[in-house]
Amino acid sequence: MKRLPALSALAFLFTLCTGAQGGVILSTDFSNGTLYPSGSAMGTVADGLGTWSFASSARAVGVPDHGRGIRFTGTSFSVYNFSAPVSTGSITVEFSFIPISTTSAFDIQLSAGTENSEIGPQLRFGVNAASDVTYYDGTAFTTIAGASFSANELNTFSFTAHVDGVNAGTFDFAVNGSTVATGLVWRNLDLESLSMLRVRTPNSAAQSDLVSLTISAEAIPEPETFALLFGAAGCWVLWQGRRRMAAVRCHG
Repeated sequence: MKRLPALSALAFLFTLCTGAQGGVILSTDFSNGTLYPSGSAMGTVADGLGTWSFASSARAVGVPDHGRGIRFTGTSFSVYNFSAPVSTGSITVEFSFIPISTTSAFDIQLSAGTENSEIGPQLRFGVNAASDVTYYDGTAFTTIAGASFSANELNTFSFTAHVDGVNAGTFDFAVNGSTVATGLVWRNLDLESLSMLRVRTPNSAAQSDLVSLTISAEAIPEPETFALLFGAAGCWVLWQGRRRMAAVRCHG
């Protein structure tokens, strides 16, 4: 076995970020009539990297000037379950909807399960006060400054939930692509992953048409630490973390 040369104490440590991956979980405008047939209860629908469980009152409908959408009415929940939980990085949800009223629209939330104790970011549109956009801050629903919506018009919003990292347990909110709030806290801060999107209509007067929805995940790159050690006779060793030696080179 070849012996390694003696190394001096001279070393350089550096960190690279590797393995960053993400992707689109769902992107739809509900135009696929096979997946989203008009006029009847849809039940369970597989689309993208997950599956819908629609409330019995949810219907695919034609939306003038905007193609098709899903109409949510009454007091109900519809859930989109991811095929795998997201436990790293962030999740961004972009959506456009048309409410019939500014006082009875809907909630949209990312969750780890169906219990209140499993809700992460929770947004509410027009239930507490007309045109208000609010979020549950762990204690109560709080108005998001600079955010509002209009009845019988297309409204476009997005929010990014940070699952881990320095911003874990918070989310950012945007209106028409412009960020209006950052660092908003989740309803429950101790969740380690998110696995579903839930759409809730709060009462018998509620009706909103969801006309587009995109859910995407972005992973945080995993840091990899390397050590570069220099020794006698022009030798150096590249050591990767504590797991393995990457290379040995000698010159001269």
